[in-house]
Amino acid sequence: TTYSVFFIGYTTNTSDYRAAIAGVTDTIYRIQTTTGSTRFSTQIANSGSWTVVSSSFSSSNTNVPCLLETTNTASAGTYSIYYNGTFNNSSTGTAVGTSAGLYIGSANGTNFPWSGYVGEVLIFNKALSDVYRQYVEGYLAWKWGLQNNLPLTHYYYNEAPTHDIMDYNFCRKGRSEE
Repeated sequence: TTYSVFFIGYTTNTSDYRAAIAGVTDTIYRIQTTTGSTRFSTQIANSGSWTVVSSSFSSSNTNVPCLLETTNTASAGTYSIYYNGTFNNSSTGTAVGTSAGLYIGSANGTNFPWSGYVGEVLIFNKALSDVYRQYVEGYLAWKWGLQNNLPLTHYYYNEAPTHDIMDYNFCRKGRSEE
């Protein structure tokens, strides 16, 4: 399964595990909160074992919106995490598909309920190229007032993208999506 997932939101509770987005069998994407800290992770199930890609950042901040994203490149089996437009960590593994459904706000409809705010979720059925990934990051950051959270070197730190992200023929300053 190849995908890119973008999440805008924040937690109001760091006292327990919480799932922002999850599949019934496979947790595609989760913001995992533990006592006193927030850790973002992508967790993929495969026959009872898990490939876990944890972020290297940990924060006690609650009520602080951020842009979190994960990308899975199926051909390489690489799972990558980005936090506010900055690459954070990656790992390799093999995943089982999520045919059992997708939940926003819990792990399976009842377990690990999300405690916080979900502003927007975008799910793409492919691993986006760096050009398109940065475009989506810029679009979301500017839409939600988080552009100052992007790295200073981000292509869209100083100006918002000019095309709708769903326009598959968009150009970025004359450079087409590859």
